[in-house]
Amino acid sequence: MPDFRALVKGWWSRCGRRPIVSAHAVIVRDETVLLVRRAQPPGKGFWSVPGGRIEYGETAEQAVRRELQEECGVEVEVGEPLAVIDNLVPGMSTGSIRQHYVVLYFRARLECGEPRPGSDASATGWYSPWQMASLDMHPIARATLERILASKQSGL
Repeated sequence: MPDFRALVKGWWSRCGRRPIVSAHAVIVRDETVLLVRRAQPPGKGFWSVPGGRIEYGETAEQAVRRELQEECGVEVEVGEPLAVIDNLVPGMSTGSIRQHYVVLYFRARLECGEPRPGSDASATGWYSPWQMASLDMHPIARATLERILASKQSGL
């Protein structure tokens, strides 16, 4: 009988790894943006816009709505895409990639509820661009959010 683990390992190395795709919401209210502090890896302890991995068979918009419900206990209307970012995490050897994330940012609007920490968030809050400067944020997430908020698209 063939060794299943060896077959899977061989298949995995031949096929290569695939990016992890996530969808996030940029929600602006009174010149502030909704942020969550991550309670789980990756990013535990860092602040970011709410969102997360897209599950198989789920559209990006469905993922945004589900993630906002799980992380903040709110319902949102998902608007147009604002940015698509590739985050390539370097590996241990020169030129290798340990992880590849594709992050989709969407404009969104609160429909129901007031944000409160849920399953994947230890805190939520509304922050102005100058208040965000003092928060622990992933550098790519910070740069992307700053670019979005500086553009006319954000409404801020």
